[in-house]
Amino acid sequence: MMDSVKEEVDRRLQEIEILLRFIKEIERPRSRVRAVMPASASSATILKASIFLLLYNAIESCVRMSFQQMYSEMRTEGVSFADVHDGIKDVWIKQEFSVSAATANQETYMERAKKIAYGVVLTSLPELDPRKLPISGSLDGGAIRKLCNKHGISFNVPKRANGGAELATIKEQRNSLAHGHKSFAECGRDYGVSDLERIYKQTKHFLSGFTKCMAKFNASKGFLVNP
Repeated sequence: MMDSVKEEVDRRLQEIEILLRFIKEIERPRSRVRAVMPASASSATILKASIFLLLYNAIESCVRMSFQQMYSEMRTEGVSFADVHDGIKDVWIKQEFSVSAATANQETYMERAKKIAYGVVLTSLPELDPRKLPISGSLDGGAIRKLCNKHGISFNVPKRANGGAELATIKEQRNSLAHGHKSFAECGRDYGVSDLERIYKQTKHFLSGFTKCMAKFNASKGFLVNP
């Protein structure tokens, strides 16, 4: 059920809200936290950068779990390869042909082709793997819409999410931190609490619209050629 996905996403977003409130309290002119912990003022900058990591993790988790739930619905329905539309067929074939550089040779590809051929003639659709989706470290609003389109999902981004523009900011800052291009202090200095609150709210609206879209798609069996 998509309800479990929504609950997990809400839990992660609540953690971010708590951290945002704490940062806001630290930066308040007469902060009690700063009075007790003078070092907290400099720590606030580092905590601001942490918001980007938490937001990106929430986004990637939401997308991966949502498609995992979709694939689970397809298995429950017992659909065949012929039942699903071409986009989902293409996703499965691409997953099956994905091999590491170390094992990429003619024999490997022959085995993959044989597996695909056998999979096509089976009664039920071969299993799709959400772990093989190209989303690790690369998700923003455009990438999520593209992923939806590949699966035949029409996702209209909520207006309050501003087209998902801030997801690109989150991805950029997350990757800069993850790859060591920026320190946490450097990243945190560039954003005020009001900036982070705006980014958080737009992300929350984006993910809410996305999970609702996925729930509707599953309920209507949108993955079928003839639902």
